[in-house]
Amino acid sequence: MKPFDLKLALAGDPVVTRNGRKVTELFYFKTVKGVYPITVVIDGIRHPVTIEGEYNGPQCASGRDLFMAPKITTYYAGVYSRNGFILVSPPCESEEYIKTTDSPYGEYIKTITFEVEE
Repeated sequence: MKPFDLKLALAGDPVVTRNGRKVTELFYFKTVKGVYPITVVIDGIRHPVTIEGEYNGPQCASGRDLFMAPKITTYYAGVYSRNGFILVSPPCESEEYIKTTDSPYGEYIKTITFEVEE
């Protein structure tokens, strides 16, 4: 998992906990003096965290520690038949492109989809 980044989180990038729960709200209180200037909402419950996204501080890992959610990109590839062979096109980010572009790979059979976690 990618380390918590307050700037990205405040810009709207999704945040998750160490144990995979989604953070639905995040509040940064700039003027709070203390160890926990951030409050997050997880499963409808408020939790205070440090500026680094730690629930219990740096010495004690917690399932509520924050991380940036992985970004998932969906790719599409066309499956084709030509001269008794099955060919697969290079992946692209548009299913429409696969279905509407004349292919040098042969007769279109189907489109396959796969996701990559970045």
